[in-house]
Amino acid sequence: MIPRRVLSVFAFECWRTFTWTRIGGWLLLVAFPIFIVTIMKYYDAQADPMAGLPHLTNLAWGMVFFALIPEVISLFGLLLWATPVVHAEMEGRTWIYLAVRPKGRVSVLLGKYLAAVVWTSLAGWCSATICVWIVQPAAPMRMWGVMVLLVALSCAAYGALYAMIGTLFHQRAMVIAVGYTLVFEFIVSMIPALFNKFTISYRLRNLLFYWLDLRGELSVEGATVLLGNESVWVHLAVLVGMTATLLVVAMQIIQRKEYATTREV
Repeated sequence: MIPRRVLSVFAFECWRTFTWTRIGGWLLLVAFPIFIVTIMKYYDAQADPMAGLPHLTNLAWGMVFFALIPEVISLFGLLLWATPVVHAEMEGRTWIYLAVRPKGRVSVLLGKYLAAVVWTSLAGWCSATICVWIVQPAAPMRMWGVMVLLVALSCAAYGALYAMIGTLFHQRAMVIAVGYTLVFEFIVSMIPALFNKFTISYRLRNLLFYWLDLRGELSVEGATVLLGNESVWVHLAVLVGMTATLLVVAMQIIQRKEYATTREV
């Protein structure tokens, strides 16, 4: 049961999202994968296997969808909406009023997190629906269902991560979040070592290959290096555990840390 104060913050954040600027940004998130997929589908239709230009396989389309929707849309959307969880209130000079209310800080954090996850997930789901309709891959309903699940998991996990970064480094939250994403989620997650198993991207990528049954299209060595050997339930448990842990840490930080307002600096 979500507390009423959290739902109040969530409703307010959703209402505040209905501005031309934010709606325009949301539409750009939805349109970017559609634009890329449309171009790729056009050139794929022109491919001639007899001339050495084969059509894109289901593995290729799965990786394209994964990179553009659960990764790009989720990361960009949550960077914009979840990361400035504290900084936005301080810039708007509302933080001091929220901080003195009972559990006001935690309510703001969870309400903003929920709003960021919902709006970003909606963007991912809309984009995934249109992209699957354009491409018409093998087993389109399965592809669509997998993308919907991955978007939900991605938004929940990345949203918790960026919310924690926003509470810990509120003045440089965006810079630090972008740096972390580039180094760990894009580079370290692809390196076959122990560290990549602590990244969100590694877990999502494994779920993609399991749920679309794509592991068989890789060599045994390639699957071991790129994906590892954990089961689906291990990946799901780790993602859920990471999300819950990051949110609890963020709640502890925002409740205990002292934030200097603009007037005090």
